[in-house]
Amino acid sequence: MFCTALILLVAAAGAVCAETRERHVVHELSNDALLRARERSESDVMRHTSNAIGGDVDAQWKMALYHYATGLYLAQRDPPDTRTETLHFRAARLWWQMLYAQHDDASAAFNLGVLFWSGRGMTKDESMAIAWFLQAAEREHALALFVLGEYHYFELDDTAQAFAYWTRAAAAGHAEAQFNCGSLFTNTVGLPHRPDWSKAMMYFRMAAEQNHTRAQKALDKFKDPCESEIFAHFCEKRA
Repeated sequence: MFCTALILLVAAAGAVCAETRERHVVHELSNDALLRARERSESDVMRHTSNAIGGDVDAQWKMALYHYATGLYLAQRDPPDTRTETLHFRAARLWWQMLYAQHDDASAAFNLGVLFWSGRGMTKDESMAIAWFLQAAEREHALALFVLGEYHYFELDDTAQAFAYWTRAAAAGHAEAQFNCGSLFTNTVGLPHRPDWSKAMMYFRMAAEQNHTRAQKALDKFKDPCESEIFAHFCEKRA
């Protein structure tokens, strides 16, 4: 099932399945990076706000990240400061909307999709989230393409369309998408193509080069296609 608490969906070991990876939401920032974004001084915030209003892309991103990270921090407090948290998420939304409107920023479009999907600072709206993911995907945003693949695979049960999105995400360098494409060349149910060892290995190698652990294990497992019934036809050709 597609993660309703999205922030990012990632393939799990041995099969194409999903789990939440919130650290990937905003440019795949680590917790430390989010903490640094939140801990900007008051003078920094004022300076960046002025520059951002003037159209400076870097300043607009700094302000979006500052408000998003602060919203996350407030959401985790006990008790949470819901009113202030909402204001910060709405501010992040406004900066990302400005980045998209002024600079056609694909990452801003993706993050707007994340906000709508999670309902942070607004009413959760799946259709709006998908619309923003599609805007980012049209600009070949790897993460948006990957998430749309996950959505079609788990929510719509459309393996062919999921594969199409993952193929584009893989071409854009997304390691999980590369792993998923390799997996779908070993298990082709719902797809028009037959199992293909060489293409599976190609995608697993692409992911493994990015230190993708499951892809590395897959390469070891299928080092010789004769070890798997899936690729028996290769062994027949050798004979």
